[in-house]
Amino acid sequence: METGFLELIDEKKWQVIQNYFSEVIRTGVRVIDADGAPLSALSNPHKYCFENISSSPKAYFKCKDCLVFSPKPMSGDNLLNNPQFFIDLESQIYYDSCDFHANRVVIPVESAKAFVRAYIVIGPVLLGKRKTYPEYFNMCKLLGLDISSVIESVEQIRVFSFSSIRSIVKLFKEIADFMIETGVEKMERNAQKKNSLELMKTEVPFYIDKMLQALLETAGEGVKAERGSIMVVDDEAKTLSIKLSKGIPEDVAAKTEVKLGEGLAGWAAREDKILFIDKSFKNPRLLSRLHKPGLSASLMVPIKTGESVFGVLNLSTENPRHKFNKENINSIIQLTKMVDSALCGIKDKAAKSETHEKPC
Repeated sequence: METGFLELIDEKKWQVIQNYFSEVIRTGVRVIDADGAPLSALSNPHKYCFENISSSPKAYFKCKDCLVFSPKPMSGDNLLNNPQFFIDLESQIYYDSCDFHANRVVIPVESAKAFVRAYIVIGPVLLGKRKTYPEYFNMCKLLGLDISSVIESVEQIRVFSFSSIRSIVKLFKEIADFMIETGVEKMERNAQKKNSLELMKTEVPFYIDKMLQALLETAGEGVKAERGSIMVVDDEAKTLSIKLSKGIPEDVAAKTEVKLGEGLAGWAAREDKILFIDKSFKNPRLLSRLHKPGLSASLMVPIKTGESVFGVLNLSTENPRHKFNKENINSIIQLTKMVDSALCGIKDKAAKSETHEKPC
């Protein structure tokens, strides 16, 4: 029996996560069911589709069946049978190009356990690079579009390499998978009268690890960090230890443990504050905690579950040509907030029954 997306995922929590994602990717995002009906409100509709293209009857006729633009013109299942789509076999994510020199991304959301089927539709985005001015000019002339408005809005569409779009969309998919799985486990728990501790001992930790790994990979790639880790808090011992790492020797990662308040990650966790250190950073009290010399930039972002700090995302580089700029750091913060929202209340779920859980 097929289970509805909204039967498994808290609608308000999902909308928050979807909105964070749309801010990072700077384009429209919505969820549809297998029949094409919307399951979430459209986040961040892009001017290119919703003002420029729709202003021309000729252009609108071409795009009216696009699920980015309008829900339920075509079933989600039929959408992926469109020959324009190609699938990334590793991630099972679909990509295509439309008649207006833009790209769409479609993420199938499935759970064999619950037979849920939905599709996350993202767009418009640009993969590779923007088209040339003459190509946009010819398109506008043919369809009766205003070239200056089209060029202005095209310049607002974010351009991704295939590797970067794959990384960021993979994180979003892992978050959706995690929320679906926790929803399935909750249904089973209610049916079998399991408590929440039993829930946390089953398959949910596997999905948490996949989600955190995707966060580490996506954030690290975004700023070209050579080193990174996700440290998690041991509430009883009041310590942080490395759960996942990149660019750190395994033996070092395995034995690394800091007390809350110690070191930079410990300070970020205890104070629940984002910390960015580069060559311009002047705070001597915090600089004295920087134990690895020669770093060009370091970023520490707390990962939260509700009001509690779950862990810390750490990224660093020795490369002076790093990409730790304001825009990329803000994107990492938004990505971390997506994970925060998905994890919200997870610590309480490990120790309390549902009747005593605090709402996020």
